Amino acid sequence: VIEPADALPATDTADVLTGSSEELLDRAREAMNARHYTAPEGDNALAYFRAVLAQDPANDEAQEGLQRIGGLLDERLQSELAQRKLNDAAGTLVQLKLIRPGDPGLAQIDAKLAEAQIAAANAVIRRQGDARAQQLAQLVSTRIREGRLVDPATDSAKAYLTQLRRMPADPRGLADAATAELTQAFLLKIREAAAQPQRDELERWLAEARALGVSPTRVAAAIRAVPPAATAPRRLPPRRSRAPRPRPPRGRWPAPGPGRSGSPP
Repeated sequence: VIEPADALPATDTADVLTGSSEELLDRAREAMNARHYTAPEGDNALAYFRAVLAQDPANDEAQEGLQRIGGLLDERLQSELAQRKLNDAAGTLVQLKLIRPGDPGLAQIDAKLAEAQIAAANAVIRRQGDARAQQLAQLVSTRIREGRLVDPATDSAKAYLTQLRRMPADPRGLADAATAELTQAFLLKIREAAAQPQRDELERWLAEARALGVSPTRVAAAIRAVPPAATAPRRLPPRRSRAPRPRPPRGRWPAPGPGRSGSPP
């Protein structure tokens, strides 16, 4: 069994294995027959062969055993790299370095593997960032539909857009789209406020639009779109005064006109 190791052990297993060279070779043969090439830790052929060579550096059987295990690990490493199993490949590379320390070929693979691991980590970060950006953009739209443009301070369209605009990367332009959506909502509020006699509400939305970066031209256009009758104060038409009708002298009635009777009641 060949299993990758994530990092070099704190203590080299081969240095702590005890026994004579022949005893260690016997254990190595048993491990090879059981295909325990690199695992379990402390009881595998790789560890036993290296322990033999620590006592007898010229031992042919141990050297041949390491070469055989190295060939198996080379095949495993290439397969892991092809399948982009970078963490597994890193563990296999650690084991190969135990067999061939100082191998320049392994050093080159190590450098390329490190670059690939960094690129993979950055890709994960980007995917996580994209997911968060999409979530924030959806929250902006939802809060706008709910009418929660700026309040409450931590759960409003403005709050989520602020977070979205602070993200380091936005390849899909979600922040720009969300900004345009909130801009339209602010301009609508400005038009509505401009149609009312109270100016405080208008000043509030003008300030929000400026903070968002809405151009003065667009703000002015929104105010001009308000009907003049809505922006001017309402004036009542002047009341026409009617002159009092002269009352005839007591006991006398005016002469009857056409169709009128002149008899007093």
